[in-house]
Amino acid sequence: MRQHTMVSGTAVLAFAAIINRIVGLAFCAYLVRTFGQEAIGLYQMAFPLYVSVMTVSTAGISIGVARLVASHRQRGDQAGVIRRSRQDGGWR
Repeated sequence: MRQHTMVSGTAVLAFAAIINRIVGLAFCAYLVRTFGQEAIGLYQMAFPLYVSVMTVSTAGISIGVARLVASHRQRGDQAGVIRRSRQDGGWR
């Protein structure tokens, strides 16, 4: 039974990946026709830098918030849990 579930899950993921590639190709063609080749070239030059900066800036934030909330919860400090969640979760 487990083998059947793994095979069907793999098939679903493969199908979703193929659909994702097709939609991405169609969207890329739409963007090129809408904005032109020069704008897409500039976008493709800037996007890797943007992704790198976002990866570095958000790395570990969710883990840090989870650890702080867990420490407050372990001590039974419900107000601290709410305060820390709002403070570090960006909810103001």
